[in-house]
Amino acid sequence: SAVSSLKTPSLSIDAVDDLQALVSEDSISLSWTSDDQFSYELYWATSANISLSSNKISDIKSPYVHESLTENTYYYRLIAKQNQVTSPLSKEVSAVITIPEPLTPVSNLVISESNGQLQLTWDPVSDANTYKIYIATNTFDDVSDATEFNSNTSDYLYQANIDAVYYARVVAVKAS
Repeated sequence: SAVSSLKTPSLSIDAVDDLQALVSEDSISLSWTSDDQFSYELYWATSANISLSSNKISDIKSPYVHESLTENTYYYRLIAKQNQVTSPLSKEVSAVITIPEPLTPVSNLVISESNGQLQLTWDPVSDANTYKIYIATNTFDDVSDATEFNSNTSDYLYQANIDAVYYARVVAVKAS
């Protein structure tokens, strides 16, 4: 007797190959080229080498925003699913959340000249760890346009060219 075999076409789904992570303050926006016929599962952790046993977020769409994160490095991989068929994990991507130091402007900043130096004094801020002092010879809105110094006390001496005009800004760095 003749044996006939019926071959069932095997269905496969390619791995997502364009997963991207973009940081915005305390969240990470993950995006990829999605296809409406698939559902997606995101696997994540704060250490590399994501596997199917990592944290999972199911039924997401692109872009997906992972919110309210703390300062850390986050790693992600994605799978596409259709019925019972699952793609391989995507390549791993990572993003770093950095929470900026809480800064508080100081009060009553006074700049005076003393023995060829500029003496800066201000009211102490009760829970400040340190102070950041920004000094420039031009007015500045962005502190990257000034020279930064640090002080652990509420005063600072700056060796200056007394013939120049100086501008300063001081902020308290609080414990986080």
